[in-house]
Amino acid sequence: MLPGKADFFATAMSVGGVATGLLAKAFDGRPVKVEGNPDHPGSLGATDIYAQASILGMYDPDRSQEVTFRGNPKNYEGFVAEVRAAIEQNRADGGAGVRFLTETITSPTLIDQIAKIKTELPNSKWIQYEPINADNAMVGAKMAFGSAVQTIYKFDKRSRRRSASPVRHRPTRKMPRGSPRWQKIWSSTRANRWLLPEKNQSPVVHALAHAMNAALGNVGQTLVYADPFSPNTDKTQVEQLRELIADIDGGKVKMLVILGGNPVYNTPADLKLRGATAEQGRTAVHLGLYFDETAEQCQWHVAEKHYLEGWSDARAYDGTASIVQPLIAPLYDGKNVHEVVQLFFKEGFDKKDYDIVKAYWQRQTSRRRSRQGRKTQRAKRRAAAPKLPRPGRCLGVPLKSFEDNWRKAVHDGVIPNTAAAAKAVTATTAFLSQPEAKTLGKRP
Repeated sequence: MLPGKADFFATAMSVGGVATGLLAKAFDGRPVKVEGNPDHPGSLGATDIYAQASILGMYDPDRSQEVTFRGNPKNYEGFVAEVRAAIEQNRADGGAGVRFLTETITSPTLIDQIAKIKTELPNSKWIQYEPINADNAMVGAKMAFGSAVQTIYKFDKRSRRRSASPVRHRPTRKMPRGSPRWQKIWSSTRANRWLLPEKNQSPVVHALAHAMNAALGNVGQTLVYADPFSPNTDKTQVEQLRELIADIDGGKVKMLVILGGNPVYNTPADLKLRGATAEQGRTAVHLGLYFDETAEQCQWHVAEKHYLEGWSDARAYDGTASIVQPLIAPLYDGKNVHEVVQLFFKEGFDKKDYDIVKAYWQRQTSRRRSRQGRKTQRAKRRAAAPKLPRPGRCLGVPLKSFEDNWRKAVHDGVIPNTAAAAKAVTATTAFLSQPEAKTLGKRP
């Protein structure tokens, strides 16, 4: 670091569970500007208004700056002691009264953390909800394919896009199928195009878009399908929230942990959390950037790190993973989601975010090495002559050492070869006979 000389660091910011790769500019250790990372598939060097404004959020003087209990300042050690005691009380029944509420999550490390908590607290539940979500897209995929899928559009391979929004057209003469004009329009439509439904369109519109893209031969060309990046897609986020409210009303929830977001403010009018989080005998914890409506309703509030202050990871629209690295030490000694979730483990509950994220990717390396070792042994047994083993992979690239490849992944802002694998699915039109198909173009 040289005084007055700008430094650039790769990182990523997630909105709605989708990461945008960024290059953050810093002077004297303080971030001042963000631009797109040209090596990241989610930005290709560009940014949006949210990324540009995010730098202001880090310096916002109205940010939450401390741990509070019922609005009164407390220290983090006291919070850890009380929460750990509440966790131990809930271990007797496998965490049946524990609920985690987050926004849409695609962080590989956080997903792994919560999956491991399920082994220690098998009866705990994880709910994801945010007001702008992919519920309609997932339901539409289930209608067309029978299961939820993530649609990945290949923007570099299309020449035109057609919006799948319902549009009123003027009456025209019926064009005979197979006529020269029909064939010309059909052929031009098939060439490097897709139908991309708007996110807020009804499930039927999404299902129709899948069926039409399949008929146009776009699947595998200008778009592919993959398994959803976020867990729990067997239920919509609204269904998950409705179950949470029912469990709260039924007295089943003893510990509610809200990790980010402001659900007391932005949940639907008939599914409000207001008043439900602070009932007697229930431990309610909120991690957030602001002391907002949700923080007011919870006993405990913990100031959250800004994404430029903490370590994490995230996935782009195509599944490519990125390491989120900090540019500055937390301005207000906040904590991030990995550190709060880590408190629920019996051992290693005091790990820092850097150690948690790095350990996750190191385990992925070990698994790849183990698989590679088994393949090598099988190859040796099959071959009459000894053969050199294929090179292993660490963070998606040929192995040198984990540390070398870790530093490269952090430096580049992209973990190579982590894009989602394409999934073969077959679209049907059976959904057209369902009653909801008759409400085409109407929002549920």
